[in-house]
Amino acid sequence: TMKRVIVCRGGIDTSNCQPPKKVVLVGPTGAGKTTTIAKIAADLVYRQQKKVALVSLDTFRVGGIEQLNIYGDIMKIPVEAAQDQIGLEECIRRHSNKDVILIDTMGRCHKDHAYSGHLSEVFEKMGEVETHLVLSVGSYEKQFFESYKQFSLLGINSVLFTKLDEGLNFGAMLNFSLKSRLPLSYLTTGQRVPEDIEVAAQ
Repeated sequence: TMKRVIVCRGGIDTSNCQPPKKVVLVGPTGAGKTTTIAKIAADLVYRQQKKVALVSLDTFRVGGIEQLNIYGDIMKIPVEAAQDQIGLEECIRRHSNKDVILIDTMGRCHKDHAYSGHLSEVFEKMGEVETHLVLSVGSYEKQFFESYKQFSLLGINSVLFTKLDEGLNFGAMLNFSLKSRLPLSYLTTGQRVPEDIEVAAQ
């Protein structure tokens, strides 16, 4: 019944785009973006046999890039850090032979609207970018909408809910999906990479 109510768009579709497809994960601090991006990468690499590169724009958080590097080593895929638009453009050029470039961003408090402005400047010359809003089911509904508002400048394509194993707040998830009409791309259900992720298939 949930599928009748919530628009499920499925995961990242590489079938009808000019590679590399650029996919960005945005969302509040603590939503689990870095672990989630590793799970999506694993799904693309192992299940779909795609060529993937990981790029982190999270250059402030100690450990963010190290965590991605570990996953990159395991999956044998390149991991890069970019500081700004020029750095990101160089990364994309270097990996123009990949099917998908996954871009991890920094978690910011939902009140920080300057950050999404900064991100939209970073992405403005990138051509088409697919943006997934990452939200933890453990948060409040009000925070979901605050984060949506915060990043809406980027043009959000899908929402991705994390930590379903911890969440008791499925009503908020349902409400948010109904009100925002954002299609659901993935759900994550734990810390394990790559197991704990589900594609929200139609």
